[in-house]
Amino acid sequence: MTNISRWLPILGMVFCCVSCTGKGSEPSDTSVQDTDETNDTDTNDTDTNDSDTSDTSDTSDTGSTTEPLVEVDVLVIGSGPAGLSAAWKAKEEGATVLVLEMADVAGGAGWYGHRFFGAGTIYQENSDIEDSPEFALSEWNNFTGGDASDPLVEQFVYASADVVEWLIEDLGNSLISMGQDDPAGSVERMHKIQYEEGGPVEPLVLLMEDDIWLESMADALAVDADGAVIGAWFTDQKTGEEAWIRAASTVVATGGFARDEERMASHMPEITGQEVLFEAAYTSVGGGHALLEDIDAAMQNEGNVGVYLHSVPEYREGYPDHEALWL
Repeated sequence: MTNISRWLPILGMVFCCVSCTGKGSEPSDTSVQDTDETNDTDTNDTDTNDSDTSDTSDTSDTGSTTEPLVEVDVLVIGSGPAGLSAAWKAKEEGATVLVLEMADVAGGAGWYGHRFFGAGTIYQENSDIEDSPEFALSEWNNFTGGDASDPLVEQFVYASADVVEWLIEDLGNSLISMGQDDPAGSVERMHKIQYEEGGPVEPLVLLMEDDIWLESMADALAVDADGAVIGAWFTDQKTGEEAWIRAASTVVATGGFARDEERMASHMPEITGQEVLFEAAYTSVGGGHALLEDIDAAMQNEGNVGVYLHSVPEYREGYPDHEALWL
Protein backbone atom coordinates (compact mmCIF):
# COMPACT_ATOMS: atom_id res chain seq x y z
CA MET A 1 0.00 0.00 0.00
CA THR A 2 1.14 3.55 -0.68
CA ASN A 3 2.89 5.13 2.29
CA ILE A 4 0.20 7.68 3.05
CA SER A 5 2.13 9.18 5.98
CA ARG A 6 4.22 11.08 3.43
CA TRP A 7 0.98 12.65 2.21
CA LEU A 8 0.12 14.47 5.42
CA PRO A 9 2.18 17.62 4.78
CA ILE A 10 0.09 18.24 1.66
CA LEU A 11 -2.57 20.07 3.68
CA GLY A 12 -2.61 23.62 2.52
CA MET A 13 -0.63 22.83 -0.64
CA VAL A 14 -3.55 22.35 -2.99
CA PHE A 15 -4.48 25.38 -5.07
CA CYS A 16 -7.62 24.46 -7.04
CA CYS A 17 -10.16 21.62 -7.51
CA VAL A 18 -12.20 19.41 -9.91
CA SER A 19 -15.13 17.05 -9.51
CA CYS A 20 -14.98 13.28 -9.34
CA THR A 21 -17.13 10.27 -8.49
CA GLY A 22 -18.29 10.66 -4.89
CA LYS A 23 -16.91 8.49 -2.14
CA GLY A 24 -18.24 8.21 1.40
CA SER A 25 -21.10 6.76 3.39
CA GLU A 26 -24.59 7.81 4.28
CA PRO A 27 -25.48 9.42 7.63
CA SER A 28 -27.01 6.09 8.72
CA ASP A 29 -23.50 4.57 8.76
CA THR A 30 -22.80 2.48 11.88
CA SER A 31 -19.01 2.56 11.83
CA VAL A 32 -18.94 5.00 14.77
CA GLN A 33 -19.65 3.96 18.32
CA ASP A 34 -23.17 4.06 19.76
CA THR A 35 -24.07 6.73 22.29
CA ASP A 36 -24.18 4.29 25.20
CA GLU A 37 -20.56 3.21 24.81
CA THR A 38 -17.71 4.60 26.87
CA ASN A 39 -15.13 6.70 25.05
CA ASP A 40 -11.65 6.04 26.44
CA THR A 41 -9.46 6.71 23.40
CA ASP A 42 -6.65 9.22 23.81
CA THR A 43 -6.49 11.52 20.77
CA ASN A 44 -4.07 14.10 22.12
CA ASP A 45 -1.75 13.70 19.12
CA THR A 46 -4.30 15.23 16.75
CA ASP A 47 -4.60 18.96 16.13
CA THR A 48 -8.05 19.34 17.66
CA ASN A 49 -10.16 21.02 20.31
CA ASP A 50 -10.12 18.57 23.25
CA SER A 51 -12.82 18.84 25.86
CA ASP A 52 -14.64 16.97 28.61
CA THR A 53 -17.74 15.51 26.98
CA SER A 54 -19.57 14.45 30.13
CA ASP A 55 -22.08 17.33 30.10
CA THR A 56 -24.68 17.59 27.33
CA SER A 57 -26.86 20.10 29.15
CA ASP A 58 -25.96 22.97 26.85
CA THR A 59 -25.40 23.05 23.11
CA SER A 60 -24.67 26.05 20.97
CA ASP A 61 -27.88 26.37 19.01
CA THR A 62 -30.69 25.28 21.33
CA GLY A 63 -29.31 24.67 24.80
CA SER A 64 -31.39 21.48 24.83
CA THR A 65 -30.67 18.09 26.43
CA THR A 66 -31.14 16.22 23.14
CA GLU A 67 -29.11 13.03 23.05
CA PRO A 68 -26.40 12.92 20.36
CA LEU A 69 -27.01 10.77 17.32
CA VAL A 70 -23.57 9.17 17.71
CA GLU A 71 -20.40 9.65 19.72
CA VAL A 72 -16.86 9.62 18.34
CA ASP A 73 -13.39 10.47 19.55
CA VAL A 74 -12.71 12.86 16.66
CA LEU A 75 -15.27 14.72 14.55
CA VAL A 76 -13.90 16.40 11.42
CA ILE A 77 -15.93 19.00 9.55
CA GLY A 78 -14.81 19.08 5.92
CA SER A 79 -13.34 16.29 3.78
CA GLY A 80 -10.67 18.18 1.85
CA PRO A 81 -6.95 17.39 2.12
CA ALA A 82 -6.60 18.98 5.58
CA GLY A 83 -9.71 17.33 7.04
CA LEU A 84 -8.97 13.89 5.63
CA SER A 85 -5.33 14.10 6.74
CA ALA A 86 -6.44 14.88 10.29
CA ALA A 87 -9.07 12.14 10.22
CA TRP A 88 -6.64 9.54 8.86
CA LYS A 89 -3.99 10.42 11.47
CA ALA A 90 -6.51 10.18 14.30
CA LYS A 91 -7.78 6.82 13.03
CA GLU A 92 -4.22 5.52 12.76
CA GLU A 93 -3.78 6.44 16.44
CA GLY A 94 -6.79 4.29 17.34
CA ALA A 95 -9.51 6.94 17.55
CA THR A 96 -13.04 6.53 16.29
CA VAL A 97 -13.55 9.13 13.57
CA LEU A 98 -16.41 10.70 11.64
CA VAL A 99 -16.11 13.25 8.82
CA LEU A 100 -19.00 15.54 7.83
CA GLU A 101 -19.00 16.77 4.22
CA MET A 102 -21.66 19.13 2.86
CA ALA A 103 -21.03 18.17 -0.79
CA ASP A 104 -21.97 14.92 -2.50
CA VAL A 105 -18.30 14.25 -3.25
CA ALA A 106 -15.50 13.80 -0.73
CA GLY A 107 -12.08 15.32 -1.30
CA GLY A 108 -12.83 19.03 -1.58
CA ALA A 109 -10.27 21.07 -3.48
CA GLY A 110 -7.84 18.15 -3.39
CA TRP A 111 -9.11 16.70 -6.63
CA TYR A 112 -7.47 19.37 -8.68
CA GLY A 113 -4.33 20.50 -7.05
CA HIS A 114 -1.81 20.62 -9.89
CA ARG A 115 0.73 23.16 -8.67
CA PHE A 116 2.70 22.31 -5.55
CA PHE A 117 5.20 24.18 -3.44
CA GLY A 118 8.52 22.37 -3.13
CA ALA A 119 11.75 23.72 -1.61
CA GLY A 120 14.92 21.78 -2.44
CA THR A 121 13.47 19.17 -4.81
CA ILE A 122 15.53 16.97 -7.12
CA TYR A 123 13.80 18.69 -10.04
CA GLN A 124 15.10 22.08 -8.93
CA GLU A 125 18.57 20.62 -8.53
CA ASN A 126 18.45 19.08 -12.01
CA SER A 127 17.47 22.48 -13.41
CA ASP A 128 20.27 24.30 -11.53
CA ILE A 129 17.78 26.13 -9.32
CA GLU A 130 19.41 26.81 -5.96
CA ASP A 131 16.87 26.34 -3.20
CA SER A 132 16.44 24.70 0.18
CA PRO A 133 13.93 24.65 3.04
CA GLU A 134 16.20 27.01 4.95
CA PHE A 135 16.23 29.54 2.11
CA ALA A 136 12.44 29.29 1.70
CA LEU A 137 11.95 29.91 5.42
CA SER A 138 14.35 32.86 5.33
CA GLU A 139 12.01 34.71 2.95
CA TRP A 140 8.73 33.14 4.13
CA ASN A 141 7.56 36.19 6.09
CA ASN A 142 8.03 38.42 3.06
CA PHE A 143 6.03 36.42 0.54
CA THR A 144 3.30 35.04 2.82
CA GLY A 145 2.87 37.55 5.63
CA GLY A 146 3.05 34.57 7.98
CA ASP A 147 5.48 33.46 10.67
CA ALA A 148 8.38 31.27 9.54
CA SER A 149 9.06 30.21 13.13
CA ASP A 150 5.66 28.53 13.45
CA PRO A 151 6.32 24.78 13.89
CA LEU A 152 3.58 23.94 11.37
CA VAL A 153 5.18 26.22 8.78
CA GLU A 154 8.55 24.60 9.38
CA GLN A 155 7.04 21.11 9.03
CA PHE A 156 5.31 22.11 5.81
CA VAL A 157 8.42 23.60 4.22
CA TYR A 158 10.82 20.85 5.28
CA ALA A 159 8.43 18.15 4.03
CA SER A 160 7.49 19.91 0.79
CA ALA A 161 10.22 18.36 -1.40
CA ASP A 162 9.34 14.85 -0.19
CA VAL A 163 5.66 15.43 -0.99
CA VAL A 164 6.38 16.67 -4.53
CA GLU A 165 8.77 13.80 -5.21
CA TRP A 166 6.28 11.27 -3.77
CA LEU A 167 3.51 12.57 -6.01
CA ILE A 168 5.73 12.21 -9.08
CA GLU A 169 8.08 9.31 -8.42
CA ASP A 170 6.05 7.02 -6.14
CA LEU A 171 2.64 7.57 -7.75
CA GLY A 172 3.87 7.58 -11.33
CA ASN A 173 2.79 11.08 -12.30
CA SER A 174 4.63 13.57 -14.51
CA LEU A 175 6.26 16.94 -13.85
CA ILE A 176 5.11 19.36 -16.54
CA SER A 177 6.99 22.48 -15.50
CA MET A 178 8.35 24.58 -12.66
CA GLY A 179 7.60 28.23 -12.23
CA GLN A 180 8.00 31.22 -9.99
CA ASP A 181 4.97 32.64 -8.26
CA ASP A 182 4.93 35.73 -6.05
CA PRO A 183 3.21 33.84 -3.20
CA ALA A 184 6.01 31.24 -3.31
CA GLY A 185 9.13 33.38 -3.08
CA SER A 186 11.99 34.48 -5.26
CA VAL A 187 12.84 31.21 -7.05
CA GLU A 188 10.94 28.61 -9.07
CA ARG A 189 9.23 26.52 -6.38
CA MET A 190 5.84 25.79 -7.96
CA HIS A 191 5.84 22.32 -9.50
CA LYS A 192 3.06 21.64 -12.00
CA ILE A 193 2.07 17.97 -12.04
CA GLN A 194 0.03 15.95 -14.54
CA TYR A 195 -1.81 12.98 -13.01
CA GLU A 196 -2.27 9.70 -14.80
CA GLU A 197 -5.69 9.36 -13.13
CA GLY A 198 -7.64 10.78 -10.19
CA GLY A 199 -5.90 13.48 -8.17
CA PRO A 200 -3.66 13.92 -5.12
CA VAL A 201 -6.50 13.50 -2.64
CA GLU A 202 -7.69 10.15 -4.03
CA PRO A 203 -5.63 7.89 -1.69
CA LEU A 204 -7.10 9.60 1.38
CA VAL A 205 -10.66 9.50 0.04
CA LEU A 206 -10.38 5.77 -0.57
CA LEU A 207 -8.84 5.11 2.84
CA MET A 208 -11.48 7.14 4.72
CA GLU A 209 -14.62 6.56 2.63
CA ASP A 210 -16.35 4.44 5.31
CA ASP A 211 -15.99 7.27 7.82
CA ILE A 212 -17.36 10.10 5.66
CA TRP A 213 -20.99 11.24 5.73
CA LEU A 214 -21.74 13.05 2.49
CA GLU A 215 -24.37 15.79 2.06
CA SER A 216 -24.16 16.47 5.80
CA MET A 217 -24.04 20.18 6.57
CA ALA A 218 -22.50 21.28 9.88
CA ASP A 219 -24.82 23.96 11.25
CA ALA A 220 -23.20 24.89 14.57
CA LEU A 221 -20.55 23.75 17.01
CA ALA A 222 -22.00 22.23 20.16
CA VAL A 223 -20.63 23.62 23.41
CA ASP A 224 -21.13 22.71 27.05
CA ALA A 225 -21.98 25.01 29.94
CA ASP A 226 -18.34 26.06 30.22
CA GLY A 227 -18.08 26.97 26.55
CA ALA A 228 -15.95 23.97 25.56
CA VAL A 229 -16.67 22.45 22.15
CA ILE A 230 -18.18 18.97 22.51
CA GLY A 231 -19.21 18.24 18.93
CA ALA A 232 -21.44 19.74 16.28
CA TRP A 233 -25.02 20.01 15.06
CA PHE A 234 -25.63 19.01 11.46
CA THR A 235 -28.38 18.60 8.88
CA ASP A 236 -28.75 15.61 6.58
CA GLN A 237 -29.37 17.52 3.34
CA LYS A 238 -31.16 14.57 1.71
CA THR A 239 -33.78 14.11 4.43
CA GLY A 240 -33.73 17.43 6.27
CA GLU A 241 -33.11 15.60 9.57
CA GLU A 242 -31.21 17.61 12.20
CA ALA A 243 -29.09 16.02 14.93
CA TRP A 244 -25.84 16.48 16.81
CA ILE A 245 -22.69 14.44 17.20
CA ARG A 246 -20.74 14.31 20.43
CA ALA A 247 -16.96 14.27 20.06
CA ALA A 248 -14.02 14.42 22.44
CA SER A 249 -12.21 16.48 19.80
CA THR A 250 -13.57 18.52 16.91
CA VAL A 251 -11.58 19.64 13.86
CA VAL A 252 -12.95 22.38 11.59
CA ALA A 253 -11.30 21.99 8.18
CA THR A 254 -13.72 23.53 5.71
CA GLY A 255 -11.22 25.26 3.45
CA GLY A 256 -11.28 28.78 2.10
CA PHE A 257 -13.95 31.40 1.57
CA ALA A 258 -13.20 32.72 -1.92
CA ARG A 259 -16.84 32.27 -2.99
CA ASP A 260 -18.20 34.17 0.00
CA GLU A 261 -18.34 37.60 -1.65
CA GLU A 262 -19.41 39.41 1.50
CA ARG A 263 -16.54 37.99 3.54
CA MET A 264 -14.05 38.64 0.73
CA ALA A 265 -15.23 42.24 0.45
CA SER A 266 -14.83 42.74 4.20
CA HIS A 267 -11.12 41.99 3.80
CA MET A 268 -10.71 43.62 0.38
CA PRO A 269 -13.15 46.55 0.11
CA GLU A 270 -11.63 47.47 -3.24
CA ILE A 271 -13.43 44.56 -4.96
CA THR A 272 -16.86 45.95 -4.05
CA GLY A 273 -18.72 46.83 -7.24
CA GLN A 274 -16.19 44.98 -9.41
CA GLU A 275 -16.98 41.94 -11.54
CA VAL A 276 -15.60 38.97 -9.63
CA LEU A 277 -14.90 35.68 -11.39
CA PHE A 278 -14.46 32.47 -9.43
CA GLU A 279 -11.72 29.89 -9.87
CA ALA A 280 -11.95 28.46 -6.36
CA ALA A 281 -13.71 25.19 -5.57
CA TYR A 282 -17.48 25.56 -5.39
CA THR A 283 -17.34 24.47 -1.74
CA SER A 284 -15.14 27.43 -0.75
CA VAL A 285 -17.94 29.34 0.94
CA GLY A 286 -16.45 30.02 4.37
CA GLY A 287 -18.74 27.71 6.31
CA GLY A 288 -16.14 26.88 8.92
CA HIS A 289 -15.33 30.53 9.50
CA ALA A 290 -18.96 31.20 10.41
CA LEU A 291 -19.04 28.21 12.79
CA LEU A 292 -15.97 29.49 14.60
CA GLU A 293 -17.16 33.09 14.71
CA ASP A 294 -20.37 31.94 16.40
CA ILE A 295 -18.36 30.72 19.40
CA ASP A 296 -15.90 33.66 19.33
CA ALA A 297 -12.96 31.49 18.34
CA ALA A 298 -9.66 33.22 17.61
CA MET A 299 -8.65 33.73 13.95
CA GLN A 300 -5.30 34.63 12.44
CA ASN A 301 -4.12 35.71 8.98
CA GLU A 302 -7.70 35.64 7.69
CA GLY A 303 -7.23 38.83 5.70
CA ASN A 304 -4.19 37.57 3.77
CA VAL A 305 -6.10 36.83 0.57
CA GLY A 306 -4.97 37.11 -3.03
CA VAL A 307 -6.69 38.21 -6.23
CA TYR A 308 -5.64 37.21 -9.73
CA LEU A 309 -6.18 39.72 -12.51
CA HIS A 310 -5.83 37.45 -15.53
CA SER A 311 -9.21 35.71 -15.75
CA VAL A 312 -11.87 36.11 -18.43
CA PRO A 313 -15.55 35.11 -18.07
CA GLU A 314 -16.70 31.60 -18.93
CA TYR A 315 -18.75 31.97 -22.11
CA ARG A 316 -19.88 28.37 -22.69
CA GLU A 317 -23.44 27.29 -21.96
CA GLY A 318 -24.14 25.21 -18.90
CA TYR A 319 -21.77 27.05 -16.54
CA PRO A 320 -22.86 29.23 -13.58
CA ASP A 321 -22.56 33.00 -13.80
CA HIS A 322 -19.30 34.61 -12.71
CA GLU A 323 -17.13 31.58 -13.43
CA ALA A 324 -13.66 32.07 -14.82
CA LEU A 325 -12.83 30.41 -18.11
CA TRP A 326 -10.76 27.24 -17.79
CA LEU A 327 -9.18 25.71 -20.88
